Amino acid sequence: MFTQEFRNAVACAAVVFLSACGGGPTQPSGNTGIVNPPPPPSTEKLSLSISSVPASTIQGYQSFPMASLVAQVSATSSKEGAVVTKACKVDNTLAPCGPELVLGLGVGNHVIKLIGTSSFGAVDSVEVTTTVLPATITCRKIVVNTAMGEYVPQGYIYADNGPGTVRDSAKVNADGSCSLNTRYAATPRAHITIPGDGTMGTLTNWLSSTFYSNLVIVGKAKSFTIPSGESAGRVVPIDMVKGTKRVPWVNGTSLYNDLGNASVSLFGMGSYKSFPVCAAFMSMSNGSTEAITSADSVAFWTNVDDLEKKLGVDLLKPCSEATVKANGGISIFLKVGQVTSEGGVGVGYFDDYVSGFINFSGHYAFASALLVQHELGHALFGLDHTCEWTSVMRSSCPVGVPDQVTTGVEDVAYILEKIQSAALARKYGANQSLGLGFVINGARVSASPALPELNIPVLDTRGNPIP
Repeated sequence: MFTQEFRNAVACAAVVFLSACGGGPTQPSGNTGIVNPPPPPSTEKLSLSISSVPASTIQGYQSFPMASLVAQVSATSSKEGAVVTKACKVDNTLAPCGPELVLGLGVGNHVIKLIGTSSFGAVDSVEVTTTVLPATITCRKIVVNTAMGEYVPQGYIYADNGPGTVRDSAKVNADGSCSLNTRYAATPRAHITIPGDGTMGTLTNWLSSTFYSNLVIVGKAKSFTIPSGESAGRVVPIDMVKGTKRVPWVNGTSLYNDLGNASVSLFGMGSYKSFPVCAAFMSMSNGSTEAITSADSVAFWTNVDDLEKKLGVDLLKPCSEATVKANGGISIFLKVGQVTSEGGVGVGYFDDYVSGFINFSGHYAFASALLVQHELGHALFGLDHTCEWTSVMRSSCPVGVPDQVTTGVEDVAYILEKIQSAALARKYGANQSLGLGFVINGARVSASPALPELNIPVLDTRGNPIP
């Protein structure tokens, strides 16, 4: 039988550190009796960073066919006195690793990794990815209008930066598309050439970066067979050098008016979508300075009829002033006292033409085949001036160039070819033209105001202004 002393001893053993055990030791007052372990040593943390790396980039002009990148890399430790050693890998290959990581990357996806190792033993890593895209100029369609129908040149498209520079090239596909991988796609402009062949004239000019993607090029055939009118069947050479050569005047224009700037030539190559186009004589209440008479009307329509016979196209139809103002067409004004007659496309110059205007400077102008057909060249066909042949569109030409008092065979060919090429451009979604026969697709250039004669006098063979 257990004694009372034994029972008390067992109770004290079960209740460790409790001061209630009779005869046992006691803890100081206020102590909980729990002993805390010493704090663990502090953990070292590394801070690693790779910056200035874009998610994607393209091949560079200077570094082509690579893309050049300069990444900023840093590695620090939270522990005082630590020295962190950096190691860089690009696609699992070690690369020199200072404060900057200079990279030349090819087309594709890349992984850039930074590994930091502390002198106290800590190791960590971080990585970023980037994609290098090919620098390309792409064509949706390269096509030429010919007497036999649409023609796709079977050759190459080239890009360079002018004479003496490296040329990049790509094959034009059978469907007229192209993808030209070129260093010049990384520059603000590129000089583009598509060499001519037996059917097509050479296409060459500077291309703005605005149009590097989804380019549509409607070229020019070397000749045009007039399909209709008094000269039907005649084969006329088409020379885009002539068509884009400026007349010798301080602000002279070319037949295909250049609306570009110092670095890029942009030629208007549009047309009205369908013919005949409405035409209306505008009353004094709508802008004329004197009333247009019935005699003026008869003379005007006689000259229009002559032009229609030459082209074999029903070009104009009489409409009311209200119809032309509401729906578009040619507005014809009498501006007595104005220095010269003038005309131009008013709306739609970079697209399908919507409206145009003619300002005749006197009643005499309605009876002049030269003035009526010349101004219709501006307002109806979007042409400007040339001195390259005996043309109804000649203006400010040197003395000795013969006058053309009505529309000639070459005029007919260039006008009808322009209308057909505009239809082809419309089919493939582009109504603009860049350079020698380029028709481009992309961001629309803001429509310009009307393009009048700029008060350029029409000169006779003696250099005297025609009234």
